Amino acid sequence: MQGEQAAARREWREGWILPLVSAVGLGVGMSHIFTLGLFIAPLQEEFGWSRAAITSGLTMLSATMLLAPAMGLLIDRWGARRIGIAGTLFFCLALAALSTTGPALWNWWALWVLLGLATLTIQSMTWVGAVASRFDRARGLAMSITLCGAGLATATLPPVANRLIAILGWRDAYVALAALMAMLCVPLLLLFFRDARDLRRSSAGAGPSRPARRMTGIGLAEATRSSRFWRLAVVALLAGMSIVALTVHFVPILTAKGLSRTDAASAAALIGVGSVVGRLATGFLLDRINGSIVGACALCLPFPVLLTLIFMDGPAAPLAALLFGLSLGSEVDVLSYLASRHFGMRSFGAVYGMIVAAQGCAVGLGAPIAGFVFDRAQSYEPLLWGMMPVFGLCAILLGSLGAYPSFETEDSASP
Repeated sequence: MQGEQAAARREWREGWILPLVSAVGLGVGMSHIFTLGLFIAPLQEEFGWSRAAITSGLTMLSATMLLAPAMGLLIDRWGARRIGIAGTLFFCLALAALSTTGPALWNWWALWVLLGLATLTIQSMTWVGAVASRFDRARGLAMSITLCGAGLATATLPPVANRLIAILGWRDAYVALAALMAMLCVPLLLLFFRDARDLRRSSAGAGPSRPARRMTGIGLAEATRSSRFWRLAVVALLAGMSIVALTVHFVPILTAKGLSRTDAASAAALIGVGSVVGRLATGFLLDRINGSIVGACALCLPFPVLLTLIFMDGPAAPLAALLFGLSLGSEVDVLSYLASRHFGMRSFGAVYGMIVAAQGCAVGLGAPIAGFVFDRAQSYEPLLWGMMPVFGLCAILLGSLGAYPSFETEDSASP
């Protein structure tokens, strides 16, 4: 036990800044999802599109996520640094390009395909893969800190986007948002973002050094023959669809309950606060309790969220946002951690890329389905009731994963 604690302290001492920088990169890579709800009303006013049509841009984006396993292979081969830096620049340019949207819906879809290709390079597999390659004993907390970037983005970007829209209009707001994120993220990545493979290359070029930790585990082909892999993939798809639908439509759900868009955006910012708390708590537990148990419990958290949204009045909006943030802060953390433990790090990029592909499909399906349900029913309540059995099934699937397999022991020497 003392040896494990000493190893964890050494990992933090040598790599503490990597999870923090990766958190910033992850937040940038998810900004288009967390801010889309603020752009729905201005787009409806200008083009007369339905909510389903607007959020169908995410469907176009999700099609590119089918390439996530190939991107994972590139990360495994080249290292996360090269992919992450170039991808962040590409993403910011593609986000700014949304400002050029014209009245034809196909133009909106084409821009989201471009954004999807950019997003592919800075999905969670880029950031958590880098962190997992340098953390073992403290991997749960380190990965959770990285994934807190999504919570921080949820807390900060909706109010910022709402303010930019009010001052600049929706077109220039997209440009300003992209510029702000590029100026914040790219310098940090250039200075501090290096995974184990990048450090191995640097040490090889600099001469003899301590041996880097070897990546152990199984390959992609063997992983996809495992029922555990497919259970994780199904959870990524079904729970992801519901979570993305709630994330994108959270502000419209609150405005449908009578809140102003400004008040709804302020309440939605609390999702990020809850997400950070949920992620840190999840990471702490993952380093101490089997992740399948943690994941099953985490997927039960949305039940009070859904009931609150169904029966709430205006003052309950902050509570609903906080509760949703707690559940949002657990799902991705658990899936990435379980993938690293059940399949190892040797082909983590490719294996987790398959799960990211399922999450990408969830992004493309969840928000448009929610928009379609609202357009037909003129209410979000049928959608909210329908999510309950989905989360229940996902909790059962995660709870059935069992103990972690044992791989060859990794070299404890840090890169």
